Amino acid sequence: MTERESAADIEARAARWVVRVDQGELPAEEAAELEAWLAGDPRRRGAFVRAQAGW
Repeated sequence: MTERESAADIEARAARWVVRVDQGELPAEEAAELEAWLAGDPRRRGAFVRAQAGW
């Protein structure tokens, strides 16, 4: 059984993604990685939106 990602881990990774996105357009590979990460857990999209709002 895999360990469930903690809310703190999700928030931290979302913040790192927001900083990366803010630096400019993501290369296709990174954009796909972000989309896959967001799709992997419904909590991630919310964390990403919150991080964007705070940024």
